[in-house]
Amino acid sequence: MLQPNRSDLSWRRSSQCDTNTCLEVTDSNGLLWLRNSSNPEIRVSCTAAEWERFRDALIRGEFSDLEIGPIP
Repeated sequence: MLQPNRSDLSWRRSSQCDTNTCLEVTDSNGLLWLRNSSNPEIRVSCTAAEWERFRDALIRGEFSDLEIGPIP
């Protein structure tokens, strides 16, 4: 799988992220890419359809059992 070219990407994070440990997202090669800003060399990709299914599952609360406490 093609890794995105680091030099031409614009990684985005939530406006609520006020630390250097944030989930960031970008798009490249027809895929959405995610990374943790504190470890940017590790990236995970997904298609737009996979992202939509995951996002919808989050909204429905399907992963609420994974919550480990309040966000600091």
